[in-house]
Amino acid sequence: MKNALYLLLFLGLAFTSCQTTEEEVASWQVGQVRLLAGNLPVVFSEVENDSRCPEGSLCAWEGEAIVKLLINGDAIRLSTTSAINPSRGVVYNGRLFRILALTPDPPPDVRDENGGVIQDIYRLTLEIN
Repeated sequence: MKNALYLLLFLGLAFTSCQTTEEEVASWQVGQVRLLAGNLPVVFSEVENDSRCPEGSLCAWEGEAIVKLLINGDAIRLSTTSAINPSRGVVYNGRLFRILALTPDPPPDVRDENGGVIQDIYRLTLEIN
């Protein structure tokens, strides 16, 4: 009887300590906010840089795009290039945020009047594990 109680206690602790996190996939445009990863407010703040090979160009390197997210007010940066960031992701609050897609890909060869990235053309798709 005593062994049975210990077994039940052990199993109860084992099952309550196992946390499963569901995978989430979210897609949105610059400036939009989503509640993700357990109700964390995530803002797709901006595309800081996009040096990916433009459409119609021949490039020696794939280039990279850097996106900035604001998660619960904290800034994180994600890269599209596996050479820079092997997992293409950042862990925040125990969850892995990873770029699945940043469109358009390849980007058009256009910039704003100051040479900056035109923000409203982008759509980001993230995976959160």
